[in-house]
Amino acid sequence: MNSNLLSEVKEYATKLIEEKSSKDYFYHTIAHTKDVVNAVYEISKEEQLRDEELEIVLIAAWFHDTGYTEKVVGHEEISAMYASNFLTDKNFSTEKIDEVIACILATKVPQKPNSLLQEVMCDADLNHLGRENFFERNELYKKELEAIHKKKLSEIEFLTTTIAFINEHHFFTKYAKDIFQPQKEKNIQKLIEQLNSLLK
Repeated sequence: MNSNLLSEVKEYATKLIEEKSSKDYFYHTIAHTKDVVNAVYEISKEEQLRDEELEIVLIAAWFHDTGYTEKVVGHEEISAMYASNFLTDKNFSTEKIDEVIACILATKVPQKPNSLLQEVMCDADLNHLGRENFFERNELYKKELEAIHKKKLSEIEFLTTTIAFINEHHFFTKYAKDIFQPQKEKNIQKLIEQLNSLLK
């Protein structure tokens, strides 16, 4: 694994996100990117990824939301372009660049990964669904949606769409299923309770 390259990737992606991101982004910030990078380390350790595989997913994690600096819908393709251009300049192998791009594009919802590396990337990107800090992350996401669309979301509306989203989502790696899924189920239960209390 090339630690110099990873340092350069981190620096480039961080600068891009911090300098070019809209002030309307409360969820898709550099904090989210760092959280995904940390989750990649966590999941890949248990999934026993080789160093060169881990490098691919880490690069994808740093770049996966850089496209938000230009647009929301279709940001994955822009993120992939940023990664491709950057890595080409660094003489990264074409084969590995293709794998980085595939990992980034796999995060598009609904997620459809077709390799272990893509599964690790997808589970890392939505790891918060199976964390205890899910609710604070989700509030930031609500705030971001309201800022982007310039309208308030009713609590019922947001809870309903969140429950639907989480019910349709599933984790792919054994680690995420074992570690994140139980907490995710608790989070869904709490969301349903919140919704039911509002509908009384």
